[in-house]
Amino acid sequence: MDMRKPDRPYTRSYDEEVARSQLCSGNHYGIFIDDTGSPGMPSTPAKLHPERKSWVAVVVPPERIRALSEEFAEVIEALRSDLGMSEYHFAEIWSGKGPFRAVPMDERLVIFQMFADILYIHELLIYIQTFDPETHGAAITGWPELPKIAECFDLQCHEDAALWFLLVRVRDHILAERSSGHQRAMVVLDEGVRKSAYSVEIDILDDVFLDGLLLFASSSTAPLLQLADFAAFCLNRSQIIIRKEKRSDIEIALLRILEPLVPQYKNCSPKLGWAANTGPMIP
Repeated sequence: MDMRKPDRPYTRSYDEEVARSQLCSGNHYGIFIDDTGSPGMPSTPAKLHPERKSWVAVVVPPERIRALSEEFAEVIEALRSDLGMSEYHFAEIWSGKGPFRAVPMDERLVIFQMFADILYIHELLIYIQTFDPETHGAAITGWPELPKIAECFDLQCHEDAALWFLLVRVRDHILAERSSGHQRAMVVLDEGVRKSAYSVEIDILDDVFLDGLLLFASSSTAPLLQLADFAAFCLNRSQIIIRKEKRSDIEIALLRILEPLVPQYKNCSPKLGWAANTGPMIP
């Protein structure tokens, strides 16, 4: 199946400044996507496949984009003033690495609380799609040979399939929620599948995604990607914590910070709860 427009490449560069201006116009949904997982982690708890891959999307309605962007600019300026940085990376914050090495854990938890509050106050929805080789194989059993879409989606690969299924979930959400058939979403993914300032065009999604484009960016040039980084990290970390036989006070504190966000995970209900220190929280 050829999904490419004649004589046009799937992947090409885009003007990041123009994209920022379009996004901040308030005319489009903002969809911010990042990935997570713990490949190769030697202490992966039972029932968590070590090769699982999750893609997480934070959905920002058009009417909230401008206010959220302005609020986030203040958050980034505070980070720049305190630590000389322009990006929050939550794996570093949690582990106390890099510039957060000298920051006490209780102060690092304040950052988690701040981001949780942003998601909660703005009522931002979060969509998730996870596959590992086993669940992916079960999901596609009986399907005919699946196509490779736009050069970067090989649906026989569980990582690619997870991202594709997430995009379909988000597309269905926008179709159900948008106020007009002309309204579109701008989809921004953290760089990795493609370099920052490059885009991938998928014609079959242009009824919902602006020009059918997936825009790849760094969180330094698209700061709201850090919301997706937060949501993705917390999903993965909470999955690990709730399956542990013993939890630290810090781990319990994180679960309590995240508990109010559970209803905003629309196709996944994390079982966070008010955890005790011992015993797995789920079977």
